[in-house]
Amino acid sequence: MHPPSGLSSLPPFPSFGHRDHDVQFYSDDEFLLDGIEKLLRGAVEKGDGAVCVATKKHLTALAGRFHIRDQGMTAATEQGRYLPLEVADVLSAVMSDGKFDEAGISEILERTVRKTGATLEGGENRVAVY
Repeated sequence: MHPPSGLSSLPPFPSFGHRDHDVQFYSDDEFLLDGIEKLLRGAVEKGDGAVCVATKKHLTALAGRFHIRDQGMTAATEQGRYLPLEVADVLSAVMSDGKFDEAGISEILERTVRKTGATLEGGENRVAVY
């Protein structure tokens, strides 16, 4: 399904601040990947953490982009400041008898954000999650 005309020309993922929640409509994968890369790379460059929960296809494409334009993403991955998670793995961990376990997803995301946040220096750092 394509977004209504004009929405795909919006700038990808604006900078995040305190407890922001942004929504991105996209018409193709390249546009989506541009936005995800901007969000995650922006967080890491500021010294924040980043978690990406995405499809294997999108994680692979992002890894390729990060490899080409490293700018700290390799170090962030090695330090645990950037954590990619495959959405299929996350969903399989929180589905039981075909039902979504809300407490389970909250627990996984909280644990993941804490784990990533524990690798950061200073008290003002944040963790961006896609």
